[in-house]
Amino acid sequence: MMNFSPELRSQLLTPQLIWFSLGHYYQITYQEAINIKIDPWWIGVKVSMKHELLDMPEQCFSTVISYQKLAYAIANFFGLNASNCGIISRSGNLATVRGTQGNYHCTTGSAGYTCTCKLYRCMNNRLVKNGESPQLLKALKRTELYETHNGQPQIRCHHLLILK
Repeated sequence: MMNFSPELRSQLLTPQLIWFSLGHYYQITYQEAINIKIDPWWIGVKVSMKHELLDMPEQCFSTVISYQKLAYAIANFFGLNASNCGIISRSGNLATVRGTQGNYHCTTGSAGYTCTCKLYRCMNNRLVKNGESPQLLKALKRTELYETHNGQPQIRCHHLLILK
C-alpha cells in the first residue's frame, strides 16, 4: 500500500470523487458511497465497499482505479465544481473567486498560479513540492490541471480553472 498523507486523502481521495467516477458502473447511490473504503496502492487506488446491513456477495464490490483514470476523474470533477464558482472581482493578476465555502484570492501571471483554498495548497505542497504521490502527479500532467510555467510545475484547483 502507498503512503498518502491524511491531508491529501481528505482533499483528493474522497467518497464523493470515487462515487463520481464509479457510481454509474456499479449503480451505487451517493449515500452508499459513504461506506467506500479507499486504499492507495502503487498501481492505483483500491476501492471496496461492503454493505453494512447485508452480508451478501452481490452487495459488495472491489476494484482498482488506475492513477490515469483517477486523474481524469479529478479533472472532470474540478470542471463541474468550477461551474459552481464565480469571479467576484478581477484586477490585473489578482482575482477574487466565489466558492461554495467562501471567497478565495487567486493570482495568475508570470510567476504562475496560486489560490488561497485548502485544496490548492494541499495539492501544491503535497504533490508538486513534496512529491508525495509521483504516480498521481504523473497522471495529472496529462490533464488540464497541470502545466509548466517558466520551467516550474503548476497545478490548478477548480477556482483557477475558471480564470483560464
